[in-house]
Amino acid sequence: MNDRFKFLAGLAELFEARFMRPLWQRYPACDSDSFDALALFLDGYVLYRMSKALDDLGYAKALLNEHIEAVHQEVLVWEQKQEL
Repeated sequence: MNDRFKFLAGLAELFEARFMRPLWQRYPACDSDSFDALALFLDGYVLYRMSKALDDLGYAKALLNEHIEAVHQEVLVWEQKQEL
């Protein structure tokens, strides 16, 4: 039984290194930035689950990131206007 746990622990480390770490590194501010948190969720869960249905996942991710960046910029402008 101990060998099975060691095997599964090794698989978990490989999964984290291959999939989880790169995903979290793309969105380092996800703990404090709502837009990064949303992008992390959409990239890691929604788009991953839908990837079989999308013809070009790379295009969808780029489009999503552009949209999130545009909304983020609008929020920053709004906050700056509120400070005036």
